[in-house]
Amino acid sequence: MVAPGQLSRLYSTASGASLAGGTVTNPDSKTTILAISSILLNIVQEDSKFSEERYFPDKPFLSEEQVAMLRAPPTLENMFEFIQTFQSCARFGPECCIVALVLINRFFNQSGSPLLPCNWRPLVLCALMLAQKVWEDKRMESMVDYSYIYPFFSAHEINALEKKFLTLINFNVYIKRAVYVRYYFELRAVVKNDEDFPQPIDTVTAAQLDKFSGHLQETFRANHQVKTEMPKRL
Repeated sequence: MVAPGQLSRLYSTASGASLAGGTVTNPDSKTTILAISSILLNIVQEDSKFSEERYFPDKPFLSEEQVAMLRAPPTLENMFEFIQTFQSCARFGPECCIVALVLINRFFNQSGSPLLPCNWRPLVLCALMLAQKVWEDKRMESMVDYSYIYPFFSAHEINALEKKFLTLINFNVYIKRAVYVRYYFELRAVVKNDEDFPQPIDTVTAAQLDKFSGHLQETFRANHQVKTEMPKRL
């Protein structure tokens, strides 16, 4: 993955991109989603362990065309529309996208697994779900929402993917204000028209982010510890 200071070098298309028909109610969200989609697009590689390919044998309903689509390198519009769909369903602010990028970066730094045509959707999905919990202390309870966003995965598979994502980042969802601010200004610096970019977080919001993310990290780690220490049933 990339260090925050490298974002401007990777940001090659978003600042001048135009997505026909892609409308978002909040212009701040559109700018942020487009910026992050472009960054992710530039780091897609060729192979991975966190791949949809592993699920193909259990999905006999997939046609050859659908398999080919899942294997195809994504476009900027593919990534933008995927994230926008999630944003429209979950109704989170653009700040969640920034938090998601931090979590994705941690995933690659911890796991060493690259971003690929067959793993970017589940990774982005997991990061956005966790980012919403971190930012808004909230979760999407309706599995209908998940199915609408990406029906390839069942509810059970989505839960398993989220747990795997958390394990691979060592449950590190704590976001310090300094980390958020660094990613925020790196993203803002590569947007030509930053008038549509969200405003920096204030002191109160920063304190909430610190509190929510710290509490969530403690909860995740405590739950994992309890499960690993549970005696096996005979």
